[in-house]
Amino acid sequence: MKRVAECYCRLSGQLFSLASDLAPFLALQSILGFILLGRVLGNPRTIWLPWQCLLSGGGASLPGTPTMGPVTVGIGTIFRYTLEAGPDYDPKELHTLQNFLVKRQLKTVPGVADVITFGGLSKEYQVQIDPDRLEKFGLSVQQVFEAVGANNANVGAGVLEQDAEAYLVRGIGLLKNEADIGNIAVSTRSGTPIRVRDVASVVIGSTPQVGTLSKNGTPIELTSGVVLQRKGESTRAVMDRVQQKLEEVRRSLPPGVKLVTYYDQTELIGKTIHTVATSLIEGGVLVVIVLVVFLGNLRVELAQKFQNHWQLLSLADSFLREF
Repeated sequence: MKRVAECYCRLSGQLFSLASDLAPFLALQSILGFILLGRVLGNPRTIWLPWQCLLSGGGASLPGTPTMGPVTVGIGTIFRYTLEAGPDYDPKELHTLQNFLVKRQLKTVPGVADVITFGGLSKEYQVQIDPDRLEKFGLSVQQVFEAVGANNANVGAGVLEQDAEAYLVRGIGLLKNEADIGNIAVSTRSGTPIRVRDVASVVIGSTPQVGTLSKNGTPIELTSGVVLQRKGESTRAVMDRVQQKLEEVRRSLPPGVKLVTYYDQTELIGKTIHTVATSLIEGGVLVVIVLVVFLGNLRVELAQKFQNHWQLLSLADSFLREF
């Protein structure tokens, strides 16, 4: 705990120096010794100052790799959906569709801060090393790790000019499947390469699952996406753009996969506006009725009522315009 306290003090001082003109500093500490640091930004124009500090190397002296979350607010969740399919699709395939197809398209919508994925299984190519075979060849796990990492990249080789023509030369080295990983050479013995498949098995797996997502009590594993709105944007305008993009997303989905909406904040906004408008109308009518009953002059009291409640009507109009 002493070390955590020292880290907290150091982080606090550095963050204060990075953005000293921001609002009061907040710090929360969990029971596991992790620290969540944050600042409440009073001026919307200063929201990008922490980003600039990190991008310019201001967080280089902080422990670990500091990152910043999406620029959103506590009620920035404006849309939730699930990807559902038949038994032909497993959770890994739905998770891959969400991350590499749906999520990337929705993040291009103006006003969307981020799209977060829940549920499903994250696909991995796993190299399962056999300790006995590794010891037989006199290799280490680090050598296998470095070999796989060094053999998964495309490399440009310049331009080859011939007469009036020019050829772009590049080396294609991105891994595509388990066989490509297995063919990577880790080392050599007497001119014979020792490949990954000689010391390990390459299989398709998934990251350890720490939770599950289902709907309506069914045991089927689903994949969900949460759309976050950027701070300062109009919810209705952003949702209109999201709905337009969803038409393109649905057309790009493979056969048998459906994108199902289960939360849309525009419905909440519509019901809120309806409730406020109904309350204003009912309140105004009730005030008029009470004044007429007690004073008996409808014309005078209507004029007096609207004169006295002009500020209330202006406030209500401003409220409705915000939505």
